[in-house]
Amino acid sequence: MPSETTPPEADEPLFLAIGGMSCANCARGIEKALARLDGIRLARVYLAEESAEIVFDRAKIGPEAIARQIAALGYEARPIGGQAEEDTGLAAVLFTAILALPVAGLAMLGADTWPNRMTQMILSGLILATTGRRFFAGAVRSLAARFANMDVLVALGVGASWSYSALVMIAPSLGHGGMIHFETAAVLVLFILFGKMLETRARHRAADSLRSLTRLQQLPARRLPAAGGPEEAVAVEALRPGDRLRVLPGERFAADGEVVRGETAADESLLTGEAMPVAKAPGAAVISGSVSLTGEVEVRVTRSGGDSTLQTLIRAMRRAQADKPQIQRFADRASDVFVPVVAGLAALTLGGWLLAGAGWHAALMHAVTVLVVACPCALGLATPTAVVVASGLALHRGLLVKKPSALEALAGIRFILFDKTGTLTVGEPVVAWAADPQGRPLCEELPALLGLAAGSLHPLARGVARWAADQGVAAAAPRSVEERKGFGLAGRSADGADWLLGSENLLTERKIAVPTLPPAFAERALTPVLAARNGQVVAVFGLTDAPRPGAAAVVAALRERGIEPVMVSGDRAAVARAVAAAVGIAEVRAGLRPEEKWQVVREYRERGPVCFVGDGINDAPALSAASVGIAIGAGADAAREATDLVLPGHSLDLLPFAVDLARATLARIRQNLFWAVVYNALALPLATGFLIPWLGPRAALTPELAGLLMAFSSVSVVTNSLLLRRRFAGDGGAREGGP
Repeated sequence: MPSETTPPEADEPLFLAIGGMSCANCARGIEKALARLDGIRLARVYLAEESAEIVFDRAKIGPEAIARQIAALGYEARPIGGQAEEDTGLAAVLFTAILALPVAGLAMLGADTWPNRMTQMILSGLILATTGRRFFAGAVRSLAARFANMDVLVALGVGASWSYSALVMIAPSLGHGGMIHFETAAVLVLFILFGKMLETRARHRAADSLRSLTRLQQLPARRLPAAGGPEEAVAVEALRPGDRLRVLPGERFAADGEVVRGETAADESLLTGEAMPVAKAPGAAVISGSVSLTGEVEVRVTRSGGDSTLQTLIRAMRRAQADKPQIQRFADRASDVFVPVVAGLAALTLGGWLLAGAGWHAALMHAVTVLVVACPCALGLATPTAVVVASGLALHRGLLVKKPSALEALAGIRFILFDKTGTLTVGEPVVAWAADPQGRPLCEELPALLGLAAGSLHPLARGVARWAADQGVAAAAPRSVEERKGFGLAGRSADGADWLLGSENLLTERKIAVPTLPPAFAERALTPVLAARNGQVVAVFGLTDAPRPGAAAVVAALRERGIEPVMVSGDRAAVARAVAAAVGIAEVRAGLRPEEKWQVVREYRERGPVCFVGDGINDAPALSAASVGIAIGAGADAAREATDLVLPGHSLDLLPFAVDLARATLARIRQNLFWAVVYNALALPLATGFLIPWLGPRAALTPELAGLLMAFSSVSVVTNSLLLRRRFAGDGGAREGGP
């Protein structure tokens, strides 16, 4: 109800549950109607989850006006998690069956008497006035909103059948021997409601993963008042950064935060795919939606609302339904004209049979069959249901699909380009050599170096910072620090000295002479990091980063799938080649700056679709340029924003699964679209009855059979998408891309 809609914070989208949608054209119609309102910036309607995301200008329109507009279209708008006002599932089917089955029995087995006919008329009329009314109301409202959905076809078919029969009751001479078809209208409504019930339940199963995430955000949180006093139960939406929460064993963390008191172990498997509990002590970060297992803790909220991890996952999965692969776009164009074309075909069928001398009875039945057998729903559901199921499967394994259109690209990639540090390697470089240019131990330089490196996100700088801290020195806070992407750090210490810490390229850019590296660097494939003070090199570090466990097996698995792995790195050629040899990669591009990685991606794209896998801010341009960008680990936010898929954990093991899932999903989408097109291509001509002159009456469909076929065509598409779950029920997934 409009009054129940909670206004979102500024710049936050409004999410509503939408009830009453019957097909994909309903979702598209709501989007178009909302887009015409002044103040609506963006409107997305997700059929599989039956929800909507609306971004709007609060100065021009409010949530209540948006909900009223949706209600005026004939749909129910309510807050996410609210209860539907009416049940149009099993109860509606049972009620319709109680009335429709006697009508069918009287029509087929009863004597053709006036009381019999009147009973059929009354019972079928009750069906149209109750459970069948939704089709007529939906048709009127959709046409008033200037779009046509499935309700229009059903209302035309059912209404024509019942109205013709009622007219024959009044004037029997108008009909073909006085024949009536009240049972056609009654059974059509029954079959269509039954099919829609199955379709809705299948869609809900397809969206189970998203619904399970949505339910997590509806639990109240135990907030501790700042001034002391008893705790209070508040909605998750009311939490703000700085709030303190008490979380008991077995309860979920309501927001992202930091433990300030107590210890526990957290189950983060639903959000990260990691099965082992993660220890949490004061200072540890906790993720919204994860479960505190063992102890009571007090948590300070750091991120809430739309910025929290749980909300980000929910938002990404919802938007996944609106992101369409190229293969679905022709179906959208077809859906836009489908209903008018079918209505026109029904009119032609009616006129054609009348011109052929068949009479009103036969002509009308063929026209009704055309209206009822047509199914735009299968076309509209072909992609969203497969995408929702695939996204749920991926999330269950710990893979977040942000852009399902990337699944189509991932299914056909020829090259996969890996960043080295933090992707193919563990990402925690260890200092194996530290000395001044003359080989003497470092001492007085360490406080300034530690202060310079401590705030960096780059793994090499953090490796230097860890080593310096292990030497027992205290960091000297710098006056300023600037991170030079792909080069290193530049800063000024408290005593006014200018410091550089980074690669040889950083020193060369500043025209500082680079000393000759000791032989150990080449022998042990160490990565050099140089420090300069006021233009003079004062420290040389050599770091080593071990290959990530399982990386070699992942590379081999990808090659088996016909994908050629390539390493791109900003490190020295000798270091890059050593890591590449350890993991089984033959092609290596080393010594690259971030903009040069982007150029390499563009170069490979000329040879075929490319996937780039990286974890840091330096990888963002390459991730954006690739056909598919995958960020792994706890990579920088800029890298994640540029990606299509995210691996929250630190393992590459999911990459072969991601490729298999992409290929299987694309195969399901193609099967769904093929079935939807073939079904309509075969059913519509049969419904017109054009084969009757050659093959006889058995070559045509009856309206009742047409209604059943229409209902099950949508169910078959959703069921085919659900079969993806069975396909990936085991641990390893599937290899081939076929069904």
